[in-house]
Parts: sequence; structure tokens; C-alpha cells
Amino acid sequence: MQYLTSFESGNGNQTTTLAQCIAFYEQLVTDFPSVLRFWRIGGSDGGVPIHAGVIAADAVFERERLRAAARLVFFNNNGIHPGEPEGIDACMALVRDFGNRSAWRHWGRRCSCSSRCTTLTVA
Repeated sequence: MQYLTSFESGNGNQTTTLAQCIAFYEQLVTDFPSVLRFWRIGGSDGGVPIHAGVIAADAVFERERLRAAARLVFFNNNGIHPGEPEGIDACMALVRDFGNRSAWRHWGRRCSCSSRCTTLTVA
């Protein structure tokens, strides 16, 4: 299955909606459970659900285990300003690539952080 963002599947002038973004991540979790966890963590002041995702090459998702291993955590929070959608689609594509392992193969040749780093993304 291809997991294309709105930007990739359009003419380069589209971005994803919040509903499309959440559905995209939920599909990735279903298809790549050993790499990604994604859940609702609360809501915004306006009542919009806020979600978090954790990406780990070795399926270590528990905060206590990550802390005990002194794992590096890359925190990504995008979509916080109106009119700045590019980061959302880019993050979706990066998480997709981590899910299908192409990003691990790519980055693994350049650094060893893929096995020592965990990514937290907020949508």
C-alpha cells in the first residue's frame, strides 16, 4: 500500500486536513505496530483532539524504559501556526518512511542514532 500525503498525491499545492492527518497516522499504526504508537493525549482550548505518536526502531515505547536507557528523544510539534502546513506533510512522510523501514536504512548508513533515538510527534 502506498501512503501518500495530500501534497504528494496532489499537484504540490495541497496539504492534509486534521481528519486526514489523524486517519493517516491511525493507518500507519495498524500497518506498522512494531514501529509506531499513536494515541489521543488530550484536547486543545478549542476542543480539538490532540494526539501523540512515538516512533522507535526497536519497539521500545514505554517512557520508563526509554528513560532508563537514557534514550535520545526527538520532539516534533507541527501545525502550531495557521498557514504553515508544510511541516505536517513532511512529518507524515517521515513517519511513513520509518514505518516501512526506508528511513531506517537511509539514516542507519549515516549515523547510529536510529537504534538509540526515539521520535515523539504531536498532531
